[in-house]
Amino acid sequence: MKPVKYLIPFLFLFIFIVACEYDGPTKVWNKDDNGGVAPVISKVEPPLEALAGYTLIKITGENFSADTSQIKVYFGSSSSSKGELISASATEILVRPPNIIEDSLSINVVTRDAHTTAKYFPYRLKGTNIEYSDFGTLNVLAMSADANENVYVALANRSIMKIQPDGAKINYGTVTFDVTCLRMGPGENLFIQKENDPATYTIQPGGGDPVEYSRHPTRKKVAFFDFDKYFNIYIGGIKTGLFVMTEPNVYRLVGLYHMGSIQSVRVFNDYVYVIVTDNSTEPRNAIWKNAILDETGNLGAAELVLDLSATGDYATSQFYDITFAQNGDMYIATDNVNPILILQANGTMTPLFAGLINGPANGIVWGNSKYLYMHRGINQEFANVSRIELEVTGAPYYGR
Repeated sequence: MKPVKYLIPFLFLFIFIVACEYDGPTKVWNKDDNGGVAPVISKVEPPLEALAGYTLIKITGENFSADTSQIKVYFGSSSSSKGELISASATEILVRPPNIIEDSLSINVVTRDAHTTAKYFPYRLKGTNIEYSDFGTLNVLAMSADANENVYVALANRSIMKIQPDGAKINYGTVTFDVTCLRMGPGENLFIQKENDPATYTIQPGGGDPVEYSRHPTRKKVAFFDFDKYFNIYIGGIKTGLFVMTEPNVYRLVGLYHMGSIQSVRVFNDYVYVIVTDNSTEPRNAIWKNAILDETGNLGAAELVLDLSATGDYATSQFYDITFAQNGDMYIATDNVNPILILQANGTMTPLFAGLINGPANGIVWGNSKYLYMHRGINQEFANVSRIELEVTGAPYYGR
């Protein structure tokens, strides 16, 4: 054992000498390697801001690549700020930004071989929707807007609240009944439909107590209405058919949906559109339209717009409300996880801002330009009313 004991120090000395003579691996970095040609950004469209998680941004410049695996675009500096590349060439990149909201971001284009990053600053990513107004556990029953971007809501406590563009809330009036529909009408009178009742009311400009405007003589359970450009009112409800009201207390049956329930009425481009559920004819649940033939409110035959059972993921959803963009796209409020369905003028159906809007959408109304307002009914996790910013404007509401 003693010889082994004396050999151990000499063994450590040998290892130390050999280790000192080893220079290690050849250095990978070459100080003379300047990398690939640096990318350059010359133009970004839109130039200042975009909707987070939605808008397609076009970046024009030089020294990009047609191979999308060679390129990354970041909005900010963190790894979670990477955009979704849609397409790329040597001079152009199409990218969808991440769903982050910030005012002063830098757009950074990184290519695989270049040591230098192309930067564009500052850039703003804004939210597609904001939680606009909260009424806590009070259910929002109906909603409207005027030409000055004021929003009016009917609440379950039977108050009518006015939400000003700055978010301030004003008590606009008190009713003695539940409300199913609000529309701003001629002369800035707010028209109010009592739930499933023959009576329609108005509140005069500035607010106050409602007064009865009209009452259906056969006590039809009407619920929803809208104005045409002649200020006729098209109105219907539970198994009522569709009526036109040409003046107070004067009604005429013009749309034969007797056995169905009319859930929404909207006038667009000289047609009256209605959601009809539980109809006696097929399709039982559908959106229909009737052409407005003249200034007295006569209508053409019903034309099928959309069979609700043929809406894919939306086929089992509840459909609550419809409105239109100026370009002809129909926006439909539902209880789907993506609560607003767009039926484009060409017949294509797509969800609005998929994954970015928290529903349900119990009602929708367009403001005076690019804002679409949506109410959820009772506040659960989010505010009762949200405001969605769009890149298109809404179609006219003729009562305003």
